Amino acid sequence: MDITKEWLISHNASVEQIRIFQKAWPHGMRVEKEALEHARTLGVDLAWLSQELGVDLERHVKELRELVSRC
Repeated sequence: MDITKEWLISHNASVEQIRIFQKAWPHGMRVEKEALEHARTLGVDLAWLSQELGVDLERHVKELRELVSRC
């Protein structure tokens, strides 16, 4: 799935969140591990995003970090 400016607007994202996404991913962000890690460092509201996506992104990111740390 891609998160685009249009998707953010249709899900009532804040102006600040839209700015963050537009600057980092002007053509949209594919929801995948690396992008989510980068989004976290940029201050993306992952709690809001996970609610809108209907998944627990925080839990998934934590699990992925644990897996990577074991490698």
